Amino acid sequence: MLLSQYFAVLCTRGKTHPYCSLIGFAVTEDLCSIVFSTMKDTRKYNNILACGNVSFLIDSRKNRIEDLKDANALSVLGEVKSVDSGIDSERRKFFLARHPNLTSFLDDPNTVLVTVDVSRYILVTRFQEVFELEIG
Repeated sequence: MLLSQYFAVLCTRGKTHPYCSLIGFAVTEDLCSIVFSTMKDTRKYNNILACGNVSFLIDSRKNRIEDLKDANALSVLGEVKSVDSGIDSERRKFFLARHPNLTSFLDDPNTVLVTVDVSRYILVTRFQEVFELEIG
């Protein structure tokens, strides 16, 4: 799923409630980091600055009734490692290799690249089978 899906739901911690956002992501080959982009003037960015603990939900839904038994859901837990402008960085090249259509978005001076150190993957299959992988 990490290679077949291009988007995830990011969950950050707001002042009073969790906050979810749809993001494009790229995962490193060793599965230790996830990179995504956001603008500085967003709620998710401010939440990340206030609390670097985040989670992602990546799934294989096709919006069919069969998804209840066939779809897989992967929760990813981690902590923000860095936030940078990504101008001419290796992270920028890495992210754009997966999302070349976001070049102009990354060119905006208000956009940053966020790198998350993954601590755990939790995969749910067949609606109830749970597998966990701890990283590091």
